[in-house]
Amino acid sequence: MTGFVLSIIIGVLSMGLSSIHPGLESLVISAIMGMIIGNLFENRTSLQSGLNICIRYFLPAAIILYGTQLTVRFSEPYHLIIVPAIFIATFLLTLLFSRLFRINRNFSILLATGLSVCGASAITVISPLIGSKREETSLSIISIMVIGLLGMMVYPLFIAGSGLMKEGFALLAGTTLPMLGQVKVVAGMADGEVLQEAVNYKLLRVSLLILLILWFGVIKREGGNKDEAGPSFPYPIRLILVSGFLLMVLLSNLTFTQDLQRLFEPLSRFLLTVTLAAIGLSVDFDSIAEIGPRPLYAVLFSWIISIAIVYLIVNYV
Repeated sequence: MTGFVLSIIIGVLSMGLSSIHPGLESLVISAIMGMIIGNLFENRTSLQSGLNICIRYFLPAAIILYGTQLTVRFSEPYHLIIVPAIFIATFLLTLLFSRLFRINRNFSILLATGLSVCGASAITVISPLIGSKREETSLSIISIMVIGLLGMMVYPLFIAGSGLMKEGFALLAGTTLPMLGQVKVVAGMADGEVLQEAVNYKLLRVSLLILLILWFGVIKREGGNKDEAGPSFPYPIRLILVSGFLLMVLLSNLTFTQDLQRLFEPLSRFLLTVTLAAIGLSVDFDSIAEIGPRPLYAVLFSWIISIAIVYLIVNYV
């Protein structure tokens, strides 16, 4: 049970550190801390049973509860067209560049999901549905984190130097930054109105995760990782997960009050954080070194083109 206790401790520490600044993502911190601490052990056999418990039980519960966070708050036709269009473009671009850099199918899907939807959360939710290896999950999260941090440094330059109006900057931040905390930090540098608009764009973008969960959890029946090193659920379990997730989405949009959503959000995030600690603890640095920087290159090129697309939309459409 050492692995289980260690995952819980890392999860608690990561949640505490993430509360310091909205740009700090507990899932990213947890994955990185897990990898660093895990690689301090010469033999991690004693950890494995506890790590498997976290992944086997915490991850399904986290996925289902995460459905309470997906609320669609947009009704304007423009928003319902432009945000999905950018999502599709970013997803396909990331798949394209990933394959050009000789990254395998599952890894490419995780990178595309993280960049086009909502970073670490989306990667962690989709990973067991396609049977990705643990190093693929961890490295996808790190690659998306690097892009987000780069965006937090670069995007403030758009406020004064690009000629974008408030609505345009809100669209840029809300549709191309990977994580909600990053959107809040960057958009908040402009003003409160831009912040609210950017967050609304981001929330609509996050809700598109439903489409990916339906596709990879129900429609796309084949796939799955034969290597036991990765979290993977058989098709009947995936159906249960997707059904529970969709039920939570439905309830959160029809009946749940904001108080209940605030209650489930930290619980879901904690379960995801502990799961990523367990995944990180089982990842060997040697396996990551073999992959190299190719995932980062793929998402970087895709991200740059996505920014250019949004910029053209804002200025010429």
